[in-house]
Order: sequence, then structure tokens, then C-alpha cells
Amino acid sequence: MVMLHRAFVFLFLVFGFLPVTQPADFYFQGQAQIIDGDINSARQQAIEAALLTANLENGITINSSRESTNSQFHQSHTILNNRLDGEQVELISERIQKDIIVVNVKISSHQSHFQTAGKVSIFLPQLNLTNPAHLRYGQLSGFQQSLTEELSDSLAQKSKLSFPELRADQNLNLSQSFFEDNTQKLPNWIGDMSNSQYVLIGNILNAEVVPAPKSFWDFVEHYPSRQFQINLNLFHAISGEKIWQKTYFINEVWEFERNKILSASSTELWHSKYGQAIKRLLNSIALEIDTQLKERPLMGTFIVKHEKQLLINLGRRNNIQVGDKLKLVLRKDLHTRFQSIKTIAQPSHTELTVTQITEQTAVVEWSKATEIENIQVGDVVIKP
Repeated sequence: MVMLHRAFVFLFLVFGFLPVTQPADFYFQGQAQIIDGDINSARQQAIEAALLTANLENGITINSSRESTNSQFHQSHTILNNRLDGEQVELISERIQKDIIVVNVKISSHQSHFQTAGKVSIFLPQLNLTNPAHLRYGQLSGFQQSLTEELSDSLAQKSKLSFPELRADQNLNLSQSFFEDNTQKLPNWIGDMSNSQYVLIGNILNAEVVPAPKSFWDFVEHYPSRQFQINLNLFHAISGEKIWQKTYFINEVWEFERNKILSASSTELWHSKYGQAIKRLLNSIALEIDTQLKERPLMGTFIVKHEKQLLINLGRRNNIQVGDKLKLVLRKDLHTRFQSIKTIAQPSHTELTVTQITEQTAVVEWSKATEIENIQVGDVVIKP
């Protein structure tokens, strides 16, 4: 079902576009769930999701105010005006599929191409399961691995600032206290093993089936519901610090008979209402992680130092290009009075230039080759 609605939106986009003779058109898509039949609110959320994608991908800052009466937009299409160069965004179509509304917007830009943001690698091991007994209903063996793969797919498809390093078969065997203590830092061995910029560790807290309520007049048996609750923790792989955590919860109908045996990787499960609700949640999580990464610079480390050659763990997949300028941050180990070592970072004004790239690594050069001895494996580089 395709529906074109009348809308007029004033938004000011703060963005420095490169002047060209003819504007180029770029397209973004957003979607949202329709709750309680409120299509107008869902449409607004879908538009904001599309603009968030443009924001994350292109550095657009949006301040918006909409003219509406009784939740109805006034004009025939959505137009957004750029305060600097008059870039224009238009809502060109929308469609409703069951309880999901999908909108498409077009940005007419006076720049020849969109800026390429640095992308970080997120190490994604198998999600932990707090209570395996919750999976007995439906006999969902392997649910943690399948769910990890679904989360990886959401990051790969929806995230503009990251890509997953999937290790769905790798269980870190972390203790329950690790998940319960909010002050926990990432164990060093995980950061060293991942060779990624971030590590995403999740804990499935609940996958329990809740029987449908019954009353005296109920002659038809209703399907039960199934809960899904997950806690996610995003760690910086270099510093080990936890930069974000959040717990999510949904409750959806479980439309299978009690004796039904399901494969955790089956299309039947992931096309069910329960599976689709989880997929929508994972897609929104991918976008939320992007908002956490947006203000953080792309960071990597030196992994090889051989004579005058310096190799870092950033490459083409991180949107690193030949000629990029990187800042150097030196590590310094301090011995404490407790006979332990504390590592601190020492900022520097040194600038390195990327001279060669592969998919996962890059060779960098320092103009002051005589002082290269000051750099050691593990030192940090930052892409401003």
C-alpha cells in the first residue's frame, strides 16, 4: 500500500557543501513502527530516522520545527532548506507494510560527493545467556549464536560508522559478576585478541514464555507471549573503558504450538512476529550505537614497527585513504607504589601520513624519520 501524504517541514541543515554547478540527488530511507494506529507519529519518527542516517553519514546537524494542525502536515511534500547553500530535502514517498511505515527522502546537494566518515571495527563475540532454561520452550538450541548473527547483520546494514567483526561461535565465558558490575573494564586479553577499535558484549537476560491470561468466558485458547530482554555493553578496545550500555525489553506474541520445535536459525522463527520484533529492535540498536560513535575520533594502534616502516590496524575498510593525516598519541607506562603498571596517553603534535593501504592495515610515514625510535607498538593514532 503506497500512500503520499501532505507535509511541510522547516528544517535548517548546518553543513558545508562544496559548490558545484548542478546539484546532485542523494536518497535516504527511514522506517518506524505504527503503534496504536498512530500513522502520523510513526511517519514523523520515520522521517527523523532518515534524517538521522543523513546526519550520521554526512555530518548534517538538524534543528527542526514542523507546522502542523491536529498532527496533520499542511503542504504536499516535505522541503528542508539549507541555511548556507540552499540544499533541499524532499519526502518523495512512503509505504505501509503491516505495522511498519517506510519513508524515502531525497537530498539535492550542491556538493559533488558526500563526505566519507571513518568507520570503526566492532568485535562481536557470542552473546551470553543468563538463564538457558528459558529456551526449553520451543527448544531453541543455538539461540545465542543466531541472535549474535542477526545483530551483526543489523550493524552491517544499518550502521554508517561501524562494521562488525563477527565471532558468533566464540563464547568469552565471562562470569555473571562481569555483567552485574557497571564499573568493570574490558579485560586486556579481549582487546588484544580482537584487533578492533571497540568490543560489543551482550547478555540475554530474558527469553521466557508468558502464558496468555484466561477468563471464565474464554472458549478459544490464545497464543502466549514471549519476552526478550538484552543488556549491551560497548567497550573501547584500546582503553578498556565502557563507553555505553543499555538494557532493552520487548514482549511479543509467540505464535507457535507448545510442542513446536524450532531451529534458532530458521526462517520460520525470524519471520514470526517475535522474530520480526527482535529484528526491528536490533536495527534501532545499530542506529543508537552510531549516535554514541558520532563524536568519537577514529583511533587505531601501531601493530608493526620494522626499521622505518610503521603499520597500523586501520585500512580501507575504515575509510582510510592514501594521503590521510593522522595524529600520534604516545603511550607511557608508569610504575605505581602497588607494584603495578598504569598506562597513560601523551598527546603530541606529530602528524603522520598514510602512504599505503590494504583492507585492514595501512603504512604510515613520519617526516622526522630520525625520531621514529620514539614510537612503539601499541601507541595510538587518531584520524581527526
